[in-house]
Amino acid sequence: MTAPITRRSLLRAAPALAMPAVLAASVQSTTDTAILSLYRQWKEARALSDAAPRDMPEEEFTALVDVAVDLEHAIADAPVTCLEDLAAKVAVCSGRGEWALPESICLECETLVAGVLQ
Repeated sequence: MTAPITRRSLLRAAPALAMPAVLAASVQSTTDTAILSLYRQWKEARALSDAAPRDMPEEEFTALVDVAVDLEHAIADAPVTCLEDLAAKVAVCSGRGEWALPESICLECETLVAGVLQ
């Protein structure tokens, strides 16, 4: 049995409900970085390859995919300068959650956290 929604429970939940808006605002306020610029290009390249017609010649399709793969490598190699960079890098290098993250990205995460904990 679930508890009824009361005004008090809504007030307690307000900070959690506002968090997505706070996170979105922080992402929008960041200046463009090398990784974010590459990420935008990667999203466009992925959209093009995802929208490719099924009857497209294999050489042309491979060329589309190669652009996205080259951008993935560039993103993986670029140094993280902010949390948005890290988020973009994790999204790209994990295949949107389908692949294990490379050790180098895990080390970047640990370095960022260490800087906050000091």
